[in-house]
Amino acid sequence: MLVAAEAGWADEGSKSGANSASDVTERDDTVSAQVTARVVGHRVEDLSQRDARTQVFANPDGSWTNESTDAVRFVKDHGDYVPIEDLGTLESAGSTVTGSGTELTVADGTENPGSGPGETSVALATLTKPGQKNDQTLQLGWDGALPEPTVQDNMATYSDEVTVPVETPEGSDETETRGEGEAQAEDSVEAEPSEAEQAVESVPADVVVEPTVSGFKHEVLLNEAPDGDVVLRFPLGLSKGLKVGLDQATGDIRVVDAAGKVVFFAAAPKAWDEKVDKASGLPAAQVDVDTSLVEDDGVQVLVLRVGHEWLASKEREYPVTVDPSWTSGVSDSWVQRDATGSMAGSEELRVGTFNSGALASRSFLKFSSKALAGKKITKAELRLYNH
Repeated sequence: MLVAAEAGWADEGSKSGANSASDVTERDDTVSAQVTARVVGHRVEDLSQRDARTQVFANPDGSWTNESTDAVRFVKDHGDYVPIEDLGTLESAGSTVTGSGTELTVADGTENPGSGPGETSVALATLTKPGQKNDQTLQLGWDGALPEPTVQDNMATYSDEVTVPVETPEGSDETETRGEGEAQAEDSVEAEPSEAEQAVESVPADVVVEPTVSGFKHEVLLNEAPDGDVVLRFPLGLSKGLKVGLDQATGDIRVVDAAGKVVFFAAAPKAWDEKVDKASGLPAAQVDVDTSLVEDDGVQVLVLRVGHEWLASKEREYPVTVDPSWTSGVSDSWVQRDATGSMAGSEELRVGTFNSGALASRSFLKFSSKALAGKKITKAELRLYNH
């Protein structure tokens, strides 16, 4: 997404590649950019005002153009902001995918349990935010081994012999589940069985990892109804100085640095089935996932629990998908009347309504306005790009 005072992106080219004065597209300071723009007859970037998301151009008529994006386009290299390489796609497992200020690698199936953040885990995905001094890294583990994935359409899918644990009360009789909206008598609630009284089984699943512009989304697809709660454990590996926390009010997961600044973020995990609302095109049956953070031998573990009652409902249409997505450098979000948590990092920007206003959505985009302070704005444009 781009907000600009004038049309157009920066011309590809540099001072070193210029063959004549008319080829110059950038200068090191404000005065040089203004003078050069008047001489060559086209806009010239003032490099002293460039940052990770912003470019400022001097125009031949004496005006200025500020172009700001909500995604990182430049990284600092030896004191200068240089363009990020073209955003990469996942071509093979184990290779590095370049994002907007991030680098991502996913498991290739050769890792042994114990090579990941926990004693029995492998690294499912590793997201790195390169820095001038130190890189910041989030490693998402998967308990147990993973097979070699199938890589197609920018996604890595792990299927062969992948299972997820299911917790069932040991020795309990089969009970009838209720569908959504059906009443349940209050006196039918029983005490939660202790860990010793629970039997752990498993159910087949697919694990999918897909790079996004500034992170990745990972989904676990349950292909059949389990006999109990599905419990997913993701050991987390964090680089020095980072710590993870769970917002108890919203369910959002934040990884912050020593100053409390958010470095990596995941919106509250959700689960949904195959049913689609015809009016909106969105999942018709979606629920919040019970989320917690526990410590296991000094390693923080993200635990997601999807309840048997919802999974076994006669209204379920399999497969059922469990997320969340992780991102870095969040600068946009949306709100909706039935969405209680943050949608920062979502691939969508929802606006308007699909049901005559009963469910309205609004989107928020953040752009740098540092270069606009004290300036008279003569024109503004907003451009949206669908990646």
